[in-house]
Amino acid sequence: MPVAVTLATPAAAAPVAACFAVALVAVVLSGRRVRVLRRALRLGPGRRRWLLLDVSLVALAGLLLALAATQPAVARTRTRWTRPSAEVLFAFDVSRSMLAAASPHSPTRLERARALALGVRPQVPELPVGVVSFWDRALPLSPPDDDLGLFRDTVGQLIRAGEPPPQFGGTTVSTNLSFGLQQLETLGYFRRGTRDRTLVLFTDAETDEPVDATLGRSFAAARIHVLLVRVHAPGERVWNRRGRPEPYRPDVSELGSVRHFVQAAGGRMLSETQEGALVAALRDATSAAPRVASGREREPEPIGAWFVLAAMLPLGAVGLLRVRA
Repeated sequence: MPVAVTLATPAAAAPVAACFAVALVAVVLSGRRVRVLRRALRLGPGRRRWLLLDVSLVALAGLLLALAATQPAVARTRTRWTRPSAEVLFAFDVSRSMLAAASPHSPTRLERARALALGVRPQVPELPVGVVSFWDRALPLSPPDDDLGLFRDTVGQLIRAGEPPPQFGGTTVSTNLSFGLQQLETLGYFRRGTRDRTLVLFTDAETDEPVDATLGRSFAAARIHVLLVRVHAPGERVWNRRGRPEPYRPDVSELGSVRHFVQAAGGRMLSETQEGALVAALRDATSAAPRVASGREREPEPIGAWFVLAAMLPLGAVGLLRVRA
């Protein structure tokens, strides 16, 4: 694996070096003042090597901090792998109930779903992953792709509660999970010929209508593996801008039908706390898809913090010598 060192901000070394040049001048002037005082007090000339050591230590600390200011990074070039015969869709429930949270300042269900997805995605970099939002309909936001930056930008910028708004005016808080799932199964969100298809559904499982188990069997027949991640906690409320609860109460009356749908689809139902299990399930569902090399990419690993820590050693030594002097 080829390795190279890169500097993100090489010009930043100059002001740091200038500051330490001033510090070096101060050390030299301080040393001269000490010699003058020693002569005045008839203490002898003292040891010149202490001054030389001080200057050397301050210069070393300045060099290390100047290097840290350039933001050095070790860039490793690695082969980029992908599984082109597999596709994964991350579908986010954007209904109003996903704004529920434990308190006005706590993360909402949708925020927790986004954070979970962003944490899972880098752990399966070889999988082409697309993003879909749904309420009473499904809206594709990005196609399945192995570009991690595209996924991060799509989830971070386009996944918002109530966007798009419900197509039918009757839906106000909960999602129409059944209708959204029908679209995901029938409207070609997966490419034809894709052998391994996985749908990861982030939802609180609050739905206006029951989800028919026959829909789950349709997913199984279409070879779409379903992983439903329930983002939910007891007692959560939807809070308005003044921090007051809205007249919303969690509705889990159709949770049983959601479970039956997942079982009929041959999938799994997970909680938002099972990140490791979700990653393992994704890998298991796509393990049969062969890996192929799709190019090479650089992975920069910042190392500036190590230079800052190293600079603390000579600075600490200067302080210790001053105390002992």
